[in-house]
Amino acid sequence: MKQDKDRKKQGAAGSDVPFGRYYGALGRLTAGTDMAAGHRRMASGLVEEISARFHQIAADRAGENDLHATDLQVMLLLELGSPDHVLKATELQRALGFTPGGVTRRLDSMSARGLVERLPDPDDGRAWLVRLTDFGRETIKEPLARNVPRNKRIEQAFTASEWQSLIGLLRRLADVLGED
Repeated sequence: MKQDKDRKKQGAAGSDVPFGRYYGALGRLTAGTDMAAGHRRMASGLVEEISARFHQIAADRAGENDLHATDLQVMLLLELGSPDHVLKATELQRALGFTPGGVTRRLDSMSARGLVERLPDPDDGRAWLVRLTDFGRETIKEPLARNVPRNKRIEQAFTASEWQSLIGLLRRLADVLGED
């Protein structure tokens, strides 16, 4: 806990916001040398910290339910991303950023535990569909319910217009980062 407090720095608009370790430190060490670079570093640190928080929340939720964090992601994609709780394995692969072998290994593990099942794709004999089983749907209920209060707080933190602006800014940042 002391380490978390040590990582805090006065953030934008006077709020006490933790920065990502690397960019936050770099921003603090170079403060006053270049305002634009300092703002970029501060924003990068905040994005890094927010990403780390989301990953930690997911890992904690998964661990509380005896799941791997990626199991939870797959189950959420199936539960929330499809009315019939079925997606193509390639859709899951793209959504997770996995290689075909990586998603196969994860689905093998999940199938062995009874969380998902693979079905032949009737439209493509080479492809597979992945379906969340009844046991998988039951298993995902508690983590989904635990996320509701936090998700409501997040949704209410911004107006619809602010959400649109934030999405636009983050997309621009993602596009610029992808230019390397």
